[in-house]
Amino acid sequence: QKDARPHTMASSFDDARRERHARELEEMTLLLRFPFGCGPLVDSHRRCMEAHRDWRPCDALRDTLDTCVEAGERRRFRILGACSRWKRLYAACVLHAGELDCDESLLRFHRCVLESAEPPETAGTR
Repeated sequence: QKDARPHTMASSFDDARRERHARELEEMTLLLRFPFGCGPLVDSHRRCMEAHRDWRPCDALRDTLDTCVEAGERRRFRILGACSRWKRLYAACVLHAGELDCDESLLRFHRCVLESAEPPETAGTR
């Protein structure tokens, strides 16, 4: 029984790490992959097009969707420019060591993504 208990604790620890990794990766995915958090607008536009079969009634919704996606594309460009080093280091770690052995590189990549997600403040906004 003594052997089973440490294994159970290790399994719980690994499960918690996997859950944390999954949350961090999902959070980054929302910022970096289409539809960039604009999913509800994508769905609304799709439903509008299905209902009307014509683009004109959905034009304003499409403009709103385009604005959201363009902001997401700018954010992705900014993030990838600022975080490319951490992304490469994380990817290399996963390839060579496996996902669970890459806590530090994922943490640095995740932190960089979150810090870079907000647009830089312009002069005079403070």
